[in-house]
Amino acid sequence: MEITAARTLRVGETPVRDKENLPRKVRALDQVPPDLWRHLLELCDGRHKWPLFLHGPSGTGKSCATLCLVDRVPGAKFWHVPALDEQVRDIKAGTAEYYDVGRGGKWTMKNWWAYIGKLPLLVLDDVGLPEVSSDTQSETLFMALEAREGKPLICTSNLNDKDIESTCPANHVAG
Repeated sequence: MEITAARTLRVGETPVRDKENLPRKVRALDQVPPDLWRHLLELCDGRHKWPLFLHGPSGTGKSCATLCLVDRVPGAKFWHVPALDEQVRDIKAGTAEYYDVGRGGKWTMKNWWAYIGKLPLLVLDDVGLPEVSSDTQSETLFMALEAREGKPLICTSNLNDKDIESTCPANHVAG
């Protein structure tokens, strides 16, 4: 594992498998490498600047670790980037709706990004996934980065350092 100046954290080579990795379940911390969990907690304590990009080979525990954190931060959200992109496309098409304690309506881009900006923590999973990457995903990622500037944000990726920099320009990664 390495931590670079661009606030990226390379997760180890040992695959983490959790067959019970289901939504709304508090995940077991024993699946998370201790150094990674310590670093995540230090971020939450304000010892490091946001955002954090976790990168490494598939199956090394990046998503599992962030899901463990999301489970423990009330109101935090975990979005697979292609699903977030689909949500944004639905909002642009005028078909995305919300409902919250007796009120609801259609999402607009303005109120969507305001909502994203107010979350206590946002995790974007599988940034730059080659099989599903698109121009709209890049635009969605940049809008999310802007909405979360200086706020708790973790992105996971299977990309290497060089590819992360081309996916997320330095003004969004370094700081």
